[in-house]
Amino acid sequence: MGEQITEDLYEKTALPPGLRVSASSITGTRPYQEDCLMYQALEDGVLGVVCDGMGGLSHGEVSSACAVDQLSVYFAREPREADSMERYLKNALQNLDIQVAELKNASGRPLKGGTTIVTVFIRGDRMTYASAGDSMIYLIRRGECRELVRMHNYRLLLSERLEEHWITPEEYEAELGRGEALVSYLGMDGLKLIDCSQIRLEEGDRILLCSDGLYKGLTREQIGQIVEQVPEEEFEQTALILIQAILGGPPRSLDNISILCFAYGRKVEGTKMQEPEKKKRKRKRRSLF
Repeated sequence: MGEQITEDLYEKTALPPGLRVSASSITGTRPYQEDCLMYQALEDGVLGVVCDGMGGLSHGEVSSACAVDQLSVYFAREPREADSMERYLKNALQNLDIQVAELKNASGRPLKGGTTIVTVFIRGDRMTYASAGDSMIYLIRRGECRELVRMHNYRLLLSERLEEHWITPEEYEAELGRGEALVSYLGMDGLKLIDCSQIRLEEGDRILLCSDGLYKGLTREQIGQIVEQVPEEEFEQTALILIQAILGGPPRSLDNISILCFAYGRKVEGTKMQEPEKKKRKRKRRSLF
């Protein structure tokens, strides 16, 4: 049933004291993996990202890998200020949108790929986050699991139009069959819909980024309950435990599932960090063909 679970998805980097990470991914019953994730300790904070290449478009796995790699490049190249991180992340996603749209195949023709993205940048007790598509960021805090971003799909547009009385309830129901179609993703070459904001973290917070395969297999309440029930000393197993909860259910078709979860504590530093030990990346590079 595609139970190839990968835990070491990217190079290990030293995180600041008080911040821990758990990451895991599974192919599911799909023939190949189109998700891509990364976390990285930088001098001024910690970057995390999950991308889900779109299976309906060609080479979704190439699009997601491009977005993750180029986000890391953007953070290494572009200067940033702590008080302008929302603008910085929006600019980053607009830049990635163009780069994914410009991907070409061996014949020099446009690849026409696409990928969703959810990303966070944690600096001290401030977390800035951004999203395009239907991947999700959850905040688990004091028994509540809350969605920080919206699913950028046709259902969202229909709901807004219904609320503003642009369409009737009958028109809403007639169009709902296409509700899951994405209306925002990297590769559109004109990204307009981005969710981006900043929150102050509290001790004990869990921040979870995932592709849609997770919430298709577990409800938001189940996700929150499982994360909170993981013992503190076993936090690094959180992502794997969530995936095993899905695998333990009735046999069914499973999408790719990728999970990146951070645990925030009181001792997180927001300035210079210890230089991470350099290790070889374990994530396999994907060919265009």
